Amino acid sequence: MPIQVLGFGTSGDGRGVDTLATPPARYTSWEIEAFRVMRGMLRRAIRIGDVALLGRVATASAKINQRHLPIPRFADLLAVARECDAAGLQVAHSGDVAGLLWAPGPSLRSCLDRAQRLLGGLGFRET
Repeated sequence: MPIQVLGFGTSGDGRGVDTLATPPARYTSWEIEAFRVMRGMLRRAIRIGDVALLGRVATASAKINQRHLPIPRFADLLAVARECDAAGLQVAHSGDVAGLLWAPGPSLRSCLDRAQRLLGGLGFRET
């Protein structure tokens, strides 16, 4: 499906996450069940080409991951996603990469520009 991603690193110092030294996440039974449901939603989003549903799944997954590998200024990033009409926020579950997701459309360029300005204001410089 056509999708636009504005990716950026989330570590403040730009060094990333030492994934080999980071212990694997230990998900609760509730989180594991939530991921099972989200996988079904993700399959549906891909099958029907629904970027909005894909964005909701990515954001829900990112919220769960926040307990295991916290992203700095996460609430602010969610606010940027809402303010810029992004379909969602995705994060790496084992690193420091995140991205805002959009369906292509006539207002996409202005959404991307606004998101880059807001992310820069939060200290996320490289997009």
